[in-house]
Amino acid sequence: MAAATRGGDVRGVIIHTDRGSEYCSRRFKRACRRLGIVQSMGRVGSCFDNAVSEAFNSVLTVEYVHRHTFRTRTEARVKIATWITGFHNTRRLHSVCGLKSPIDYERDYRATPRRGTGRIDRLHAARGLTCWTFTRNALAGRQHTS
Repeated sequence: MAAATRGGDVRGVIIHTDRGSEYCSRRFKRACRRLGIVQSMGRVGSCFDNAVSEAFNSVLTVEYVHRHTFRTRTEARVKIATWITGFHNTRRLHSVCGLKSPIDYERDYRATPRRGTGRIDRLHAARGLTCWTFTRNALAGRQHTS
């Protein structure tokens, strides 16, 4: 999705995932290296490391999945991906992004001159990329049950 939104250029994107086998696989690691994507994974046993991904899954579940019925997994994947790229990342306002959409926040951040690559700059850059976080549930289109 990030590649499609950025016209194929995803160099420097940080993808934060859980420790699922698909994200630890050699194939996935090679694909990230080839595309210039930086992998980030939560520590084992740390509930705070994956907080952004869990928050995204909560929003996805509450705002979209529980309000729709999907006939097949394929339909769920397509409709969820469409909701993410067509609404969540482009039009939904996020408090962490200063009440801007993630796409607008990232565009504005990139347009603002920076003096260096200090800790604050990296934190702001990471905030602009929080929309590109995934766990197996989001990618597989699995319905979360509470």
